[in-house]
Amino acid sequence: MTEILRNAHFVLKDKAKAHLIVGDSSLYGTHIEVHKILAQIMGEIGFADINVVKIETRGNKWKLERKKQYEQHDMGTYHITAVAVH
Repeated sequence: MTEILRNAHFVLKDKAKAHLIVGDSSLYGTHIEVHKILAQIMGEIGFADINVVKIETRGNKWKLERKKQYEQHDMGTYHITAVAVH
């Protein structure tokens, strides 16, 4: 994903806005905050004005009862916006 974001930054014009829709994940009870990881990577690559907005809570419908006791985070879908700066 880092390479994809790096290539997107390269091809975007200066001050062009990038939009990503991403969902976080939970693997074997470990919550992975994909939106935070990608926002950090975007900042390191050279994007600026990074904004993350939760647009949906998801995953609650299919959780098994025994998994609910371990899952401490709501799953979500996020809209990440950032400005390419060269």
